[in-house]
Amino acid sequence: GVAMNKMDFLRKFIIVCDESTKHGENFSYFYGGAMVEESKYEKISGILNDYKSKFGFNELKRVKISDANYKHYIEIMDLFFTFVKSGAIKLRIMFSPNDQLLKNIKHSEDESFMKFYYAFIINAFNIFYAREDFRLRLIFDDLPETTSQCEKFKRLLIRKISLNEKPNTNKVFLKKEDIEEVDSKKHTILQCVDVVVGLMDFILNTSESEIKNSKRAMARYQVWKEIYKHILEIDENFDLIKTTNPVYSHNGWKGLYRHFVYHQKIK
Repeated sequence: GVAMNKMDFLRKFIIVCDESTKHGENFSYFYGGAMVEESKYEKISGILNDYKSKFGFNELKRVKISDANYKHYIEIMDLFFTFVKSGAIKLRIMFSPNDQLLKNIKHSEDESFMKFYYAFIINAFNIFYAREDFRLRLIFDDLPETTSQCEKFKRLLIRKISLNEKPNTNKVFLKKEDIEEVDSKKHTILQCVDVVVGLMDFILNTSESEIKNSKRAMARYQVWKEIYKHILEIDENFDLIKTTNPVYSHNGWKGLYRHFVYHQKIK
């Protein structure tokens, strides 16, 4: 017979990750991610895909939102957030206030980028507070770094995640073949994350007058307002520029939508 091991019985979660601006006016290093159980991934993707093609969209992207199509984007975000509200998709955003970045100058930009990505996966998703061991698969939109840096980054992730020894935490298993870089055109959940993280970046780094004086900015603002409305329905105490509490807890793992605002003291 086939030797079964414990791993075969563990649930497997996928986190799709995307990033936005490295340097914004007020906030920088935006990361967004959606966590979906692998068994549900294709089905949810299919539903979003069908809906997207109904409007004739090839790829959803924040930069493609315009006065002509923003109402369709609003409808797609409404659908996307039904999955978030049902718990099928857990959505996380991380960014850093610029005053927190001054102390990071000693890192090269590439190192900072990778360092933040690691912090995002560990902290924003609270992966060690699931109260169950699970397997992880990471899907990144093409990483904008060199091959050797990406390899180094993947090794770091596997080491740090697999070797977690904190007391009262669960194990997370991550294998090298479960870290993928993909073309986001084929991953609609990833495209939805691009829209959410991109609009968070937009709203935190754009002045009111800039929004008022541009049709395109106004269109993006309308889609952002819809997303914000959904977030407030999930969490009425949500604060746009604060970490959603509690962090490092089972609630942090279970939460449907959460922000993690990077501060130096959090390691």
